[in-house]
Amino acid sequence: MPILNPSFNANIKNRLYGESFSQASKQQIIEEVETWKSLEVTIFWENLREVKKIIYQNKEMIDFSYFVFPNFELSQKTCNFWEEHEDLSFNKKVNFSQCHFVGDVDFSNVSFKEDVDFYKADFNATVNFLKSTFEKEVNFFGTQFRDESNFYHTVFQEKTNFNEVTFHKKTVFHQVNFIKRAFFSLVSSKYRITFFDCFAKKISFKYSRIENAYFVNNHFEYLNLHGVAIETPFLSDNIIDEAERETFAYIKHFYNKGDDYISANYYYAREMSAYQKQLFPKSNASFLKKTYDWFKKPNLSDKLVFGFSKLASNFGQNIFLPLYWILFSAALFVGLKGENSQNFILFSTTLFLIFFFLDYLFGTIFKKQKSKDLIWLLAQATFSLVTVGLYLHHGTFIADLAKVINPVQMFKGTSTYCQGIELSCLLLRVFIATMVYHFIIASQQGVKR
Repeated sequence: MPILNPSFNANIKNRLYGESFSQASKQQIIEEVETWKSLEVTIFWENLREVKKIIYQNKEMIDFSYFVFPNFELSQKTCNFWEEHEDLSFNKKVNFSQCHFVGDVDFSNVSFKEDVDFYKADFNATVNFLKSTFEKEVNFFGTQFRDESNFYHTVFQEKTNFNEVTFHKKTVFHQVNFIKRAFFSLVSSKYRITFFDCFAKKISFKYSRIENAYFVNNHFEYLNLHGVAIETPFLSDNIIDEAERETFAYIKHFYNKGDDYISANYYYAREMSAYQKQLFPKSNASFLKKTYDWFKKPNLSDKLVFGFSKLASNFGQNIFLPLYWILFSAALFVGLKGENSQNFILFSTTLFLIFFFLDYLFGTIFKKQKSKDLIWLLAQATFSLVTVGLYLHHGTFIADLAKVINPVQMFKGTSTYCQGIELSCLLLRVFIATMVYHFIIASQQGVKR
C-alpha cells in the first residue's frame, strides 16, 4: 500500500487505530494537506479505503473525528471512500466530529445506514449532499459551512440537528424530506438560505438569526419560529423560479468541477427550464398586456436568445432538432424557389408541418403533455414521405436540396443557383451553419459547457 510522509500516516493511522492525536498535529496536517497535488490526494484515498476495510471487520463505529480530508476524489473507478462497483453506503455508525474538510466534499447518492455525527466539523469548500439518505440520526451541531452548500433530494429519516450551524455562503435545501424532527438554530448569515419544495413533519428554527432566507413552496406540518430573526422577502413566482434556477446552476457547476459532464449537462437543461419560467412568468393579464410584457426591456434580448437556443437544440440536449431544422429550412427554400407543382406541394406540406411543429412545441415542451409526442412523430414521418415522393416525381429536387443543405456548396454556386436571390441564400447559409453548430454541441453530451 502506498504511503506518504509521517504526518500523513498520523492522519490515517492515529485516528483510526485510537492512538493519541493532538490539536497541534491536526493544524500541522491541515497546512500540509492544503498543499497536496492530485497524486497525494489519490494516495490518501487509496490508504483510506484499505484502512476502512479493516475497520469494517473489527469495530462497530468508523471514527474519523479530528480527521483532515483533502479534496474528494471523483473518478470512474473510485469515489473517495468506495472502490468501483461498491455500494455508496456506510453500514456502521460514522463519526466526523471536528473533522476538517480542506477541499470540495461530495456525499452524493450516499446512504448512511446508522447514526452520523458531524459535530463541529469544518467544511472549507463546496459541499454536496445530492440524493443522499440518512436512515438514522444525524448531528451537524456547530458545523461550519464556509462555501456554498447544497442539499438536493436529500432524505433525513430520523432526528436531524442543525443547531448552532453557520452557513458562510449561499445554501440551498431543495426537495429535502425531514421525515421526523429537524432542528435549525442557525447563526447569522448574510448569504441566502433557501428552503425550496421541502417537506418536514416537525421543524424548528428557534432563535435562528438569518438576514436573507427564502421559504418557497414548502410543506411543514409543524413549524416553530420562536425567537427567530429572519428577513424574508415577498416570494413572487419569479423569485421561486430564480431559486430553482440557482439550485440547478449550482449542481451543474459542481458536476463540471468533478468532470462529470453528462450529469452537468442534464442539470444545465433543468437550469434553462427554470430560466424559461423566469422569463415567461404565468399571468392572468390580457393578451395585449402579455404581448407588451414579452417585448419590453431588459429581458427581450434574453428571451430571443433563450427562445432560439430552445428551438435549435433544447440547449444542446436534443441532437435531432438541428437536423430537422436543416432539412426543414432547406426543403422550404427549394419549395419556394421552384415553379412546378411538385415544389408547390412541398411548400404547402411544409406549412402544414409548421402547424404541427408549433403544436408540438407549445403542447409538449411548455405544457408537458407528452401524449402529443405522437403528433411530432407523425409530422416527421409525413415530411419524410413527401420528400421521397417528390424525389420520385421530380429528379432535380434532391440535387437542389443538397446544394442548399451544404452552405459551402451553396456559396460556391451563388452565381447560378442563387442568382437574383443572393440575400435569401446568405440568410439561409447563416441559419444552416448555426444549426450545424448546434448539432455539434448536442452531439458532445460529455463535454463541459
